[in-house]
Amino acid sequence: MRLINRSKPLKRLFLILLLILASCVAKNEDSALVKTDKNNLVSVNPVSNDLKNQILNSKGPIIVTVGQTSTRLSDQVSKFYELQNFQPVWSNNSKVLAQANTFIEIIKDAENEGLRPTDYHLKDIDIMLNEIQKGNDPSDPHLIAQFDLLMTDAFILYLSHLINGRIEPQGVDLTWLKNHSNVDFRKILTLSLGPNQFQNVISNYENPLYIRLRTALIKYKIIQTNGGWPLVPSGPKIEKGQRGGRIKVLRERLMISGDLNVESTNESDIYDEKAESAVRNFQRRHGLAEDGIVGPDTLTELNVPVEKRIEQIIINMERYRWLPQNIGTRYIQVNIPSFHLNVIKNGNTVLAMPVVVGKPYWNTPLFSANMTYIILNPYWNIPKSIALEETLPKIHADPDYLSKRNIRVLQGWTDGSTEIDPSTIDWSQVNNNNLKYRFRQNPGPSNPLGRIKFMLPNEYNVYLHDTSQKNLFKKQRRDFSHGCIRVENPIGLAEYVLSAEPGWTKERIESEIRKGKSQSIILPEPVPVYLVYFTAWVDDQGDIQFRHDVYGRDEALYQSLRRTS
Repeated sequence: MRLINRSKPLKRLFLILLLILASCVAKNEDSALVKTDKNNLVSVNPVSNDLKNQILNSKGPIIVTVGQTSTRLSDQVSKFYELQNFQPVWSNNSKVLAQANTFIEIIKDAENEGLRPTDYHLKDIDIMLNEIQKGNDPSDPHLIAQFDLLMTDAFILYLSHLINGRIEPQGVDLTWLKNHSNVDFRKILTLSLGPNQFQNVISNYENPLYIRLRTALIKYKIIQTNGGWPLVPSGPKIEKGQRGGRIKVLRERLMISGDLNVESTNESDIYDEKAESAVRNFQRRHGLAEDGIVGPDTLTELNVPVEKRIEQIIINMERYRWLPQNIGTRYIQVNIPSFHLNVIKNGNTVLAMPVVVGKPYWNTPLFSANMTYIILNPYWNIPKSIALEETLPKIHADPDYLSKRNIRVLQGWTDGSTEIDPSTIDWSQVNNNNLKYRFRQNPGPSNPLGRIKFMLPNEYNVYLHDTSQKNLFKKQRRDFSHGCIRVENPIGLAEYVLSAEPGWTKERIESEIRKGKSQSIILPEPVPVYLVYFTAWVDDQGDIQFRHDVYGRDEALYQSLRRTS
């Protein structure tokens, strides 16, 4: 999974909406004019006059009342009509235009965007539309004006949700990327009405990755409509060559999700090579060990109901809407739930590697920052929290711990603090309440930062680095750090970020590391780094990927989406 420069999702639908507005305004301007003599034309559009009176006489937000329901409209609605000289958008001086029905159908289809039609005044719009259509000709201009206002508010809200999401990310995740787009939707609508402006507006908001996930949502909703997939009965591991009733169910399950070719048969009770290959594909899509064996972990993922997968897709569609619009053409992305790092250049992955991320109780925050320099043979200034929880207890248990680990003791945390001989300190008298020393580990093979540290200054003091614990990259689940990101191939990453500087080859980097001296190297060009959290996405091969919710954030977001009106 990778990020792309965003523009508005669903280019086709957005174009339809913009065409509706342009067409409506053009038609309304014609219908609002009547001839008074041979040379003069004056406006007598009663709907336009009603819109103008409502907007100019309002002492606060405009309120549209339908039956017992009152809806307070966005401030951008009034501003939009003021810029359009109070011309109606969805109607003319006597009736609702046919294009309004087109947008109403788009609202009804909002569920396929992971959105809710009820959020866009659908019930009230239907009531008003029915009232208008059964009324006298010409219809009540005030009713049509109210309908026009409500439709435009729905349009702005719908557009807002597609571009920025239904909820503010910081409402459920305080560390999510804080630079998501702040769009003036009134300005977008106004610009869209100008000649030849459609492509200019659309090009700013297209997001192919979002569209891929939308396609997956539709597919999974069809599966749900058709009854979902069967649960594979529990039992011993299933391996190639075995046969039985459980395998028939397994084959059916894999065919429904598209992992087993439809040309195969789900009537067979043999776990043959094709079935094993299908299981491997399923395991790849779910971040499991690709051994082709249906063990406990694979069985658990197989038996996740399609309804839960639909929820997972909707959750991550919302996260896609939170992304910054201008990501750049060259950046590094770390997706926490997949434990993976991708280096993207011009839309293509040029380097990828496994990573280790923070523990669930010491999790890696989500943010974006620029990598500006790297450090070869870094010292490790042990954070005070780790010093209190881990280092000090080890010193109490083993007086030689510091010397064995090549850890120095400094007088304090300020720059230039003097070094202290640890043997002169009575460590039995040092505890969590009076620790005033700083621990700094020298560069070397036992240093947890390894041989390279990648610096991206940020408020969380989180960075990327090498590690002395290479064995952790062999594990499927890799949440073992204190928040920083450990990378499997630090030499390759260093070579890439220094590639714009002549002479910094892999061989030179390795040569400098062998010298053992700590040195900082300023990058010739800062590289944006995005730490993101996606538990569902569609890869470049078109396969839907799911990952375990390692930090337990999906449920909180889903419940927030359900509550938000």
